[in-house]
Amino acid sequence: LDKLKMYIISIEALLAQCKTHEAKKHGLQILSFFGESIGTFSDMKSVIIVELVKAKQLIGRKSDADLIVVNEIYDEQKIAAERIMHVLASAFFFVEPDMFGLLALRMLQTSLRYGVCSESAFGFAAYGFLMIKVFDDIKNADRFGEIAMHLLKIFTANKCSCEVIIIVYGLIKPLVEHLHKCTKMLEYSYELGMQSGKIYFAMMSLVQQYRIRFLMGENLVTIEKKLMASDEEMMEHRQEMFRLSILPLRQACQNLIGHSDDPEELTGEVMNEEQFLLKVRGRNKTLVALVYHLHSWLSYMFGSYESASRYAKERQATSSTELVLFGGLFRRRYVFVEGLIAFAMAHKTDATEWKIAANESIKLLKNNAAHAPSNFQHMLLLLQAESAFLAKNNGDAAIYYDGAIEIAAENGYVQDEALASERAGIFHCSTQDNDQIARGYFLKAYNAYQKWSAYRKADHICKQYSL
Repeated sequence: LDKLKMYIISIEALLAQCKTHEAKKHGLQILSFFGESIGTFSDMKSVIIVELVKAKQLIGRKSDADLIVVNEIYDEQKIAAERIMHVLASAFFFVEPDMFGLLALRMLQTSLRYGVCSESAFGFAAYGFLMIKVFDDIKNADRFGEIAMHLLKIFTANKCSCEVIIIVYGLIKPLVEHLHKCTKMLEYSYELGMQSGKIYFAMMSLVQQYRIRFLMGENLVTIEKKLMASDEEMMEHRQEMFRLSILPLRQACQNLIGHSDDPEELTGEVMNEEQFLLKVRGRNKTLVALVYHLHSWLSYMFGSYESASRYAKERQATSSTELVLFGGLFRRRYVFVEGLIAFAMAHKTDATEWKIAANESIKLLKNNAAHAPSNFQHMLLLLQAESAFLAKNNGDAAIYYDGAIEIAAENGYVQDEALASERAGIFHCSTQDNDQIARGYFLKAYNAYQKWSAYRKADHICKQYSL
């Protein structure tokens, strides 16, 4: 036990050098000294399900108060194991999400069996995230996120505040609260990380923050400048993995602004898509999935629906190989974009597979729209508009399109306001309504894309619809 601090420093030193494989091997070996034997398994999905069931059984019918007032842990062996598991689980979130899930669940079980310590908040927060990822249980996820935040208050000067906030406000709260509050908390998490010297987690906060800002529809020029500054900061601190995490977003911004040869492929000043995939494939499936998603979304935005469908299928194949993949908000965005692509392909091919996939996306987003209408109601309405359009229910389609435009605008999602306006224009063109009605929607889309600084897409609107 006297060597615990030295053990943790040695693990964190390897992580700071981005030597995650060595950190994992070293950390798991140390854990075994403290009575926590954690192996690697060929079927991690089944193992995580078993561990989740164990955790649920330990929680039972306990109230929030019962869970919060649990006695502090006194077994020094268990405290040491909790601290090491926390360091490892936090580090593996992006690079080995299945191992993150396994370690976090063991942490929670230890807290429930032996008592709580300063690291327990992390276990409760991670359990909340896993409730979303595995069971899509948003209500209980938020419950355990709140318990985690309460435990941070109990253990003042908590050593894991930064990473708990990342999980709660980067992955759970976006499904129940407006994204603006989440970005404020992630800014705070970044500051905590930098002040305490936890550079790894400060950079993780930046990644989460800018992914959310990107999805919120913040101005592309502003985001791209901030991402460029973060890129330099990450290079300065030798955080290559996190730097790689923001490059696809930077390139997507540049594509939409107009600073690339091809608006759909993530290749330009920031990165080369083919080379990037070669670099991260096999190392980080989360980033592979993100690249495929962004490519499919850009292809859809510029009307290349068949290309969009191919990349959407690649994204789905990548994500299906891991249980604990980066989830939460981005997972819902995947559903939304791939639903739009499926409706476009259903219009084009009339194939049953696309109709089934399209309708499934509506079912999946209904639960999210119920819990966080400010973030998801406009997405649901746009998918419902596309469904009515496909079914030739023109009256319903018109109402749904207008609803999607209005709610997206109310909540600051300018990129989705623009997209819904463009889709409404396409709908009115196809129904042979007054051309002036369609033109009005296209002009609204153009203005919203301009406001977002998606100048290339705004030009595409002008040329495509003769504005």
